[in-house]
Amino acid sequence: MNEETEIILDDLRHEWTNILDDEGPGGPVEEPPKAVPDSPRGPGRRPWTDDVFREHGLEAWHATKPPRTFPMVAANFRQLNGALDTDHEHLRKLYRKHGSPRP
Repeated sequence: MNEETEIILDDLRHEWTNILDDEGPGGPVEEPPKAVPDSPRGPGRRPWTDDVFREHGLEAWHATKPPRTFPMVAANFRQLNGALDTDHEHLRKLYRKHGSPRP
């Protein structure tokens, strides 16, 4: 290898060392921010918990006059996003999963 080739290879090694280093031509490498910090489930709506379902279910139960049916209670049921009214079949599934919130 001649002297000129060694100089070119030395320059290339130096450039690649800088590129592969954390302080490369684009600056320090940073991790992208997490969508939801420390969330075990990742981004998205939080899930129903037994306590939250019981609270929302009791509100709907007391707001509904007897006779109470799933469609009637569902009309007074507050969803996690704060909206009133939900599908009575969805409410029925929540009852099965979290138990009846009736007093």
